[in-house]
Amino acid sequence: MGIQELKKNNQYPIIFVGSGISKRYIKNSPDWLSLLKEYWEKLDEDTNFYSFLTKIKEKELNDDNKDDINFIVNAKAASIIQKKFDEKYLLQNNLVPNLTPEKVYREGISPFKFSLSKRFSSLDYLENMSSELKEFTKVIKKSRMVITTNYDCLIEDLIGKNSENIDLFIGGEGFF
Repeated sequence: MGIQELKKNNQYPIIFVGSGISKRYIKNSPDWLSLLKEYWEKLDEDTNFYSFLTKIKEKELNDDNKDDINFIVNAKAASIIQKKFDEKYLLQNNLVPNLTPEKVYREGISPFKFSLSKRFSSLDYLENMSSELKEFTKVIKKSRMVITTNYDCLIEDLIGKNSENIDLFIGGEGFF
């Protein structure tokens, strides 16, 4: 169905947005591998980041998952980095600013996830994309549903915090 038919029938599109959209509009927006590397370096591990990934790849690769191996490696690496980061925080409470051991304990917070949420809580938009971003925002606000793989809050910021006609689902919980 084309745009003209949507307009004529007063229908609204369902928008699928990949995480690459953030790189288009946000300054210094990392891809998944760069983000993993950034957090690996905070751990001060002796092993090189890419050697770490290679070890995971060698362990996980088989004939059944060749097409998905990069996703599998990144997901395993993220889990390992989270575990190491959280453990390091318990030893060095200054690893994450504005997070106390009491808050971690009482609220069951992962220091890694808290750090990530702070990392993406403020977005710095590219100035030369402002007119395109305005048009993209119009499309997003008119859509019936937005499905995204973003790990930042770009879409939520564009929609607006007080939007009444948008339901927000984090992960697959409640979506299906």
